[in-house]
Amino acid sequence: ILYMDQNPETNSNGHEAVGQLSATWCLWEKYQSTQYQTRENYTENLQIIYEFGNLNELAGLWRHTTYARPSQLFYDATRHVSKKFAPSPSSDDTVTESLLLFRKNVKPEWEDPSNKHGSSLQVEFRDATPAEIDGLWKSLVFGIVGGSFPHSERVMGLRVLDRLKKHQMLKCEVWTSVPFRGTSKVKEENAAHAKMMDEILKYFHKLCSETVTLSIHGIIEKDHNVANKM
Repeated sequence: ILYMDQNPETNSNGHEAVGQLSATWCLWEKYQSTQYQTRENYTENLQIIYEFGNLNELAGLWRHTTYARPSQLFYDATRHVSKKFAPSPSSDDTVTESLLLFRKNVKPEWEDPSNKHGSSLQVEFRDATPAEIDGLWKSLVFGIVGGSFPHSERVMGLRVLDRLKKHQMLKCEVWTSVPFRGTSKVKEENAAHAKMMDEILKYFHKLCSETVTLSIHGIIEKDHNVANKM
């Protein structure tokens, strides 16, 4: 795990940390595996990189690491180069497959208690440029942790996957603690969940048209509870 300050309550100038967030978040990194991925080996190449609970700690991540710019970690479609890094001094070079931002104590797994009754909304972007990738990541991270993302209190995590080499695609998944589709006996609750998905989709469309100039290639909604029963 990266640590920007010895004392998490102070910044580099010795001042008290400010801008406490409503939740503590963990940044995870998933590395490419040489084996076929299954539920059993999914977590083998997954690790927490950084943890932050206030704006000072988030600023440290953004100013002093490459994790503010996923384009520097993902496949370079212009030069056709896969970028390799050593996660630790004792490990071999590997390829970053995805970046994940999840609430502390929530694992990026559908089986986690906070996720298993929820859903994920996958939005696909084709032929994204480095600037577009970084702009999208910044907008989503800041929106989710800052509370401006729709229904951010229901958002458990964000996953951004590099599919640029094989499919010229960037995939973003927003995981929520509740399902988008009606599973409740209460009609009003089902309607509220469906409305939540619609508002999240509107946010993505607005973000793409006003901020990062990306076009949405595809949208897939998955119910974690149904998938876990398969």
